[in-house]
Amino acid sequence: MDYEVAPMTKQKCYPEALKVSWPLPTGPLEADKIARLRRRLPPRWHKHIQPEVNSSALLTAELLKLPHHKLLEIPARDKFEDRQMHALAIKLYGKLREVGSIKAFQHVFVDCVECHYHAYLEGCVLHCDLSEGNLMFKVDAKDTVKGILNDWDMASYVDENNEIKLSTAKHRTGTIPFMARDLLVDEGTEPPPHLYRHDLESFFYILVWAAFHYDFARKVQRPRTLAEFSAWDRESLLEAALAKMGFIASSRAKDPLFRRIPEDSKPLLPWMNSVWALFRDSDIAYEMNRNSPDRDDLTLGGHITFENFMKALGRTR
Repeated sequence: MDYEVAPMTKQKCYPEALKVSWPLPTGPLEADKIARLRRRLPPRWHKHIQPEVNSSALLTAELLKLPHHKLLEIPARDKFEDRQMHALAIKLYGKLREVGSIKAFQHVFVDCVECHYHAYLEGCVLHCDLSEGNLMFKVDAKDTVKGILNDWDMASYVDENNEIKLSTAKHRTGTIPFMARDLLVDEGTEPPPHLYRHDLESFFYILVWAAFHYDFARKVQRPRTLAEFSAWDRESLLEAALAKMGFIASSRAKDPLFRRIPEDSKPLLPWMNSVWALFRDSDIAYEMNRNSPDRDDLTLGGHITFENFMKALGRTR
């Protein structure tokens, strides 16, 4: 939850915001994760990590005198989760839909994909909650647009085996329309570990979503959504997963949708088709080797990697 407040000075700058969240007391705080990233990543990536924390505070439920902390004292306390309030004073940057042009959107999108990769590779932090609202931008002193990756509160630390520490929370995390298919399991079913490739899949859904929902010239979101995208946001996570599976599995589902893309978003079609083919081909290859003892779940046989994703975007090192 973000609350915009007045800028501290009259100088031209981005407004200040107070971000309030209610994390579990057992895991690292968002401020801790950001501090870790700033320690481990080269300085060139610091400007792509949001928030730039001006200050932070942590208050427990007991200190705030919230009634629910008394519930933890009863015998059936395992039914309740303790929470604490974490507040960050941060800069409030531009929303992705306000970036102003297809070219600027592409620049911001690539910045965020690259920042996310370096956070994972060098910072050993996996975001785990990518959505269109978490990709932001700022314009620097040279009028250059910079992509900002926002909201690290759901991020997880990655160990030396590229595995994350599973959350102790008793609820699902993620934003349903942008969640990877593997993670969309209904209540009562334990989801698989969250992997780097799952976040790459989320980036793909953000790309497609933005192409259909953003009016880049007017810097607004279009008022209507297509039925195909409504299917990505079902109350039943299994139904949402099946809708995405059908979309990626066959061009008979993808092509009719892509033909309805708004005219001004058509420059994004090469990216969309190329990344779609990457995931479709990886699914086919994985199914062919599903029973192999050497199958690679981390990257689906070496297909879903940062390098291949960037290649699909036409960006190579």
